[in-house]
Parts: sequence; C-alpha cells; structure tokens
Amino acid sequence: MPLGIEKVVKDDVTTLVLTGDLDTGTASQLENTVKEILAGTQPGIVFDMGGITYVSSFGLRVIIYTSKAMRAHGDRFAMHSVQDDVMEILTLSGLSGLLKVVDTQDAAIASLGQ
Repeated sequence: MPLGIEKVVKDDVTTLVLTGDLDTGTASQLENTVKEILAGTQPGIVFDMGGITYVSSFGLRVIIYTSKAMRAHGDRFAMHSVQDDVMEILTLSGLSGLLKVVDTQDAAIASLGQ
C-alpha cells in the first residue's frame, strides 16, 4: 500500500498525517519529507500515525532518525494515534519507551514542550 503524507503546519509544529504502510518501498519518502522540514524553520514534528497499518524495520529506522534529529531541537518530536498492530511493533522493538507516543494531536503538541 502506498504511503500518503499530508503536511499540516500550525505555529511552530509540522504535523505529518500518515496513511498506508511505512515499509521498504515507502520509508525513503517519509525520510525525505522529514529532511525537508529539518532544513526549514519548523522546530517541532508530530507524526499522526492513525492511518499507518504496518511498519517495517525500514520504517522504524525513519522514526528513529527523526527522533534523533529532533533532539537537536529540544526533543520536539512526538507521535499519536498509533494503531494497536503498529504499537505492538514499537513495543517489541523496544522503541515504545524511548519515543513520545500519545493518544491525540493536542497531547502530542503539549508533549513537545516537555
């Protein structure tokens, strides 16, 4: 399934509304979008994961890349609306405790200041 990325910018936060699969064939698309954001002036990134149905190791690599890159911007990265199957992948990979994973967009934005 192709990856859909809708970019929504509000104040100093860019939310990427993601749909589809984040896998070998689509991970580079998300990584390139993140790199474009990092090259600009948006210091906060939120992934809306509500439409993501599958994440492969390549997808996990992009999530880790984004998290590490955002540490230079005050750790302003969060994800929300993660589906159960994807949360299981994050948990099994040991990433769920290292990432800001919350339930809603408002909670994600609030977590960026912490």
